[in-house]
Amino acid sequence: MAKAENGKKTRGRPAKAKPPAARESAPPSAKAIEADLLLFAMLDAQEDLHKRVETSGHGTGKMPSEILLAHPITMPPREVQRERVVHISALNDRIAANRAESRTLAHLRDELLPRLLSGEVSVGHAECEAEAVA
Repeated sequence: MAKAENGKKTRGRPAKAKPPAARESAPPSAKAIEADLLLFAMLDAQEDLHKRVETSGHGTGKMPSEILLAHPITMPPREVQRERVVHISALNDRIAANRAESRTLAHLRDELLPRLLSGEVSVGHAECEAEAVA
């Protein structure tokens, strides 16, 4: 029988030790973090995390899970998180609405601009078509 780090006997192969980074700072429980706040915490840590990306010979970067899981995330108490999420959710909803409007406007531009430039439709007619779509 093999012995683990703690001296206990194990069957078969020795028990794997946790990586040092994982032992020093375990990630907070998923239940202790509001999902919307986790997104912004990771965005806030983006610069530091980019520095830790490992590059390979063909230009592709990778980040081992151990590095990501060991990255410290500081969160306020759950009640404060819930209060902040109300505001963040409203901002996220506004962002989603703006993206949808941007897609609609881009589609409208792509449909009308060639017709306007070719003289197929006039500006007044294009305005009517735009209002009908909106």
